[in-house]
Amino acid sequence: MYWGAAKKYAREHCQYNLRSLRNVVPAALNSVPLGTIRAYARLSFRWMDAYRHGLTGRAAEYAVKNHKAHRTINEEIMN
Repeated sequence: MYWGAAKKYAREHCQYNLRSLRNVVPAALNSVPLGTIRAYARLSFRWMDAYRHGLTGRAAEYAVKNHKAHRTINEEIMN
């Protein structure tokens, strides 16, 4: 998700040549705020927890979107 946000910035600010790309990539990586990177990490941890509990597909998606516990998937949602 972090890389995707950086790529979006690069597409918006690049002139589509190698010299421009070399200048834009470091700025693109620095353009993503730390809080956003942490939010991406939290979301990834929730998905990993859902998979650890054996959820897949729509069940995992539901559990991740409707979780109420801190850093884990709520046991009630998984049932």
